Amino acid sequence: MQHSIIQLIGSFQGGGAQRLALNLAEALAAKGHRSVAVALRHAGAFAEADKPAGVEVRALNASRDSRASILRAARDLRRLLGEHNAAVVHVHGSGCIIVAALATRAWRKRPRLVFTWHDSGSVVGGRGLKRAMTRWALRRCDALYGSSRDVADRLTAAVGGKVAAGVFVNAVPDRPLTAAFDDSAAKMLWMGRLVPVKDPELMLRALARIRADHPSSEPPAPGAPAAPLAHPGPAFECILAGAALPHGKAFEQQCRDLHASLGLNGSVTMPGWVDDTPGLLARCNVGVQSSRSEGLSMALLEQMMAGLAVVATNVGDTSRAVEHERTGLLVPAGDETALAAALQRVATDAALRRGLGAAARERAQAEFSLSAMADRAVTAYRQAGAIF
Repeated sequence: MQHSIIQLIGSFQGGGAQRLALNLAEALAAKGHRSVAVALRHAGAFAEADKPAGVEVRALNASRDSRASILRAARDLRRLLGEHNAAVVHVHGSGCIIVAALATRAWRKRPRLVFTWHDSGSVVGGRGLKRAMTRWALRRCDALYGSSRDVADRLTAAVGGKVAAGVFVNAVPDRPLTAAFDDSAAKMLWMGRLVPVKDPELMLRALARIRADHPSSEPPAPGAPAAPLAHPGPAFECILAGAALPHGKAFEQQCRDLHASLGLNGSVTMPGWVDDTPGLLARCNVGVQSSRSEGLSMALLEQMMAGLAVVATNVGDTSRAVEHERTGLLVPAGDETALAAALQRVATDAALRRGLGAAARERAQAEFSLSAMADRAVTAYRQAGAIF
């Protein structure tokens, strides 16, 4: 029976960890490996076009966090790993690692346990028993990876140096070029979870600053004549595509309230979570990352792969992909003035948008393709002792 490579995540509910796990599973399947994607909770409903090709998708439908449910999930996962002759369990996100470590405990020919920590804001947080169990589980891993060098270093420190963490480099599908858009105006895209660390409010304030500096970019009031001004502002539209998870709805409403209070209704739309990522990318020519903390954002890589000119905060490993003034523009995190200035540059200079977008796509294709990620993963699994 052929060995399987398992990608394990908490749930199929969107977000970067899920996209990375499913992309990796599909890329490994394309290279001839038996590839399975497993979620502890919520199988979810994949549109036929979104199902990873060649990948078996399973869900354990475990309950949340009680000791009994964790033990039950570990039992169910162990049974699944045996049925699939698993050679590797690659765990994505802290919500699964305790279950995975329990499932592979005291197993003579156990699969190799590989873990990637995607959250760039904290490493092994929490308190009490859960914190202690997470550290125990991480020390049982055959390989640890962070989403950036900083996260990897903190992860190594959290386990007392028992396992030296590396960096697992994200990758995205090589989508068709979407740069054949109308260049008469900047069409910006911010996409991601609406959570404070992504700082969508920074982008909203930066766009409002551009409008304040150039009032002529504001539409006239209904029925009022448009007064010509000596210094017309940049023409731009922006889609802020994202939603909060259920426990974060208060922050989502805070963003919507700020959007309204800044008078951006005519320029910025907030459609909520949009599943059609290719469709979003095809409508835009500028990508924006405003995060306070990141590893290497998959949304950013998707924008680069689509040929968008990117403006990004210089956090985590963002500079690994974005070379300032060549494949995009970098600004300090939290700097509203710098972000506004960079957005104004790309909004007013179509040639700059085209040049940055073309260089970004070239960089993404060379360094952040799914095929390259799958090759790196196979090497990592074998270095961790997996045989398949």
